[in-house]
Formats: sequence, structure tokens, C-alpha cells
Amino acid sequence: MKIIPKNLALRLHRRLWDWLSKHPHASKPDWPGFRGFKGWVLETVYGNPIGWQYCFLCLYTYHFKGPHCSYCPLDPDFDAPCLGGLFDLWCDAPNYKDRSEYAAQIRDLPVREEAPNEPNN
Repeated sequence: MKIIPKNLALRLHRRLWDWLSKHPHASKPDWPGFRGFKGWVLETVYGNPIGWQYCFLCLYTYHFKGPHCSYCPLDPDFDAPCLGGLFDLWCDAPNYKDRSEYAAQIRDLPVREEAPNEPNN
């Protein structure tokens, strides 16, 4: 199993969400950047392939103790769902303008200095 480094996971996360902010009609699996990452993307999480989730940060946390939002290197409000609730807002956005704005917000979330219980890598 390949372990994705934190800096690469963050870089790919930003590229994915930048593309989604510019292509609000698209879904995560449509991102052309997923070509070539099959060794990482097809690992499984909770019985679902990471490719189903298409999240490099979920994949990054998977290598600790299984995917868990508390290990996410971004700094949203962890009392809310994924990425401080922004992911659900993006999924359920009523129009492309809102969807683009939510994708940009997800892209631009700040990185935490250190995630709780995060192993050094």
C-alpha cells in the first residue's frame, strides 16, 4: 500500500478543488488529475474504494488509524461534517455559481500547524 505524503495530499487537494471551482458542473471523479494515481486512489476506506470518495486528504488520514476527520490537515470546524460542512454545501448547492464558490472555499481552507494525534511523516 502506498502512503501519500502530507505535502502531496495537500497539493493535489488544492488542484482538485481549484479545477472544481472552475468546472462547477463536474464531480470529483471527473477531474483529469486522477489519471495516474490508481495505486493510491483505489485503496479502500470503510469498505468503499478511496476512488469512490476521491479525496486525497481522506487517503492521507487513512494511513494513521483509518480515515478520520480529526487527522485532516485542514482547519475547518470539526464539530460539523466534512470540511466544516462545506463539502455537503458543495454537494447540495442549488446552482453552479454557489457550487463554484463552495469549491473555492474548500480549496482555500487553511492548513493546521499540527493535527491532533497526527503521526510525524
